[in-house]
Amino acid sequence: MSIRLIVEVEQARKLQNTQTFGTQDPYVKLTLGKTMQKTRVHEDGGKHAIWNQKIIFKYIGENKILVQCMNSNTMSDNLIGHVEIPLGNLTFGKPVDQWFQIYNKKRKLSGEIKMKLYKQDPQQQQRQNMHGQIGKNILNSQLGGGAMGMQNAAVMQQQMMMQQQQQQMEAQRQAMLQQQQQQAQLQAQLQQQAAQKQAMLQQQQQQAQLQAQLQQQQQQQMMQQQAGMMSNGMQPMYGGGGANMYGGGMGMQQPMQQAVQQQRLAVTVPYGVMGGQQIIINVPGKGQMMVTVPMGMQAGQSFQVAV
Repeated sequence: MSIRLIVEVEQARKLQNTQTFGTQDPYVKLTLGKTMQKTRVHEDGGKHAIWNQKIIFKYIGENKILVQCMNSNTMSDNLIGHVEIPLGNLTFGKPVDQWFQIYNKKRKLSGEIKMKLYKQDPQQQQRQNMHGQIGKNILNSQLGGGAMGMQNAAVMQQQMMMQQQQQQMEAQRQAMLQQQQQQAQLQAQLQQQAAQKQAMLQQQQQQAQLQAQLQQQQQQQMMQQQAGMMSNGMQPMYGGGGANMYGGGMGMQQPMQQAVQQQRLAVTVPYGVMGGQQIIINVPGKGQMMVTVPMGMQAGQSFQVAV
């Protein structure tokens, strides 16, 4: 149902007399968009006319309504005064009820018209129509008299109760649908969180596998280095004579200096890692290696490792 604009044209006062002989016959002409409607003519109303008439328009968002107070003549009607009333601030449930000043063609004050304007909510209109019709039916049934009239009144009351129950059931159904939608959204969020948790577990497993592979590679490299040192005659480093181990011969001093002179690399503790945990770093020219973060270190701090 569309929105309705209700205009109650009540009366006019202090109207300019536009008729030379006799008494003028005022009426009001209302124009909303392309729709025009009129009140009844107040015969011999003169300067003080009364109509008390309700006019209903179909409102589709017009910005203003034109109000024209006319004098009804046999040959042609003439204008007493007019005014344009803005409708932008007109809201539901808050009617505008006041005297409106009207002006003639020379823009001079030519009287006042008492009117009430308001917009009507389609749902409110439907409820009013339904209750009004039921009330009329009950009244007509009661006026019918006798047991038949009382029976009809009871039927009408029962119909009204059934309609109210249907409205309550519809409201409950809407509430259940809303609750189901909320539950579906919550379930989708839980599924998404579970998928994220599973992805994190898989990532941790892959990191653990990679760390195990790097540890195994480091062990193999250390074994190969030890085997190479032993093949180059460096066995005294692991328990030979004291003179050879601490620099008795020049032939041994040079390999030991080469072994001691190792590079040191600054490592920053990544976010989420604490002291005592192992991380994987990239060593320029040597690839990846695993190191243990010193105890007490936190994310963002740096420490040195020998590479």
